[in-house]
Amino acid sequence: MSLDFDSARLPNPNLREEHHEWRAQLRKFIDAEIMPHADDWDEAGHIPIELWPKAAAVGLLGMGYPEEFGGLSEGIDSWHGWVANEELARVGVGGISASLMVHGIGLP
Repeated sequence: MSLDFDSARLPNPNLREEHHEWRAQLRKFIDAEIMPHADDWDEAGHIPIELWPKAAAVGLLGMGYPEEFGGLSEGIDSWHGWVANEELARVGVGGISASLMVHGIGLP
């Protein structure tokens, strides 16, 4: 189940070229690694553990946290998180986004 937010999204004057590149990178990852399986994972109530290393490799995990704690902060701003949330919302299965992004609640 893919949701289309592109046609409804208002232009954001705060987004720079790097944010649009980030969106394209995330979209490619999500379309290849999550979209084909999202409904099955939702039905099963289980997301395979193999997804986390893949998400980390694309830079989705630890955004905005210092590298010394395993994060990725160089060149990352709040708009990168905004873009990530928009792209993950396209999946249409909130549990996947919540599972991948929950680390942001408890990290420093």
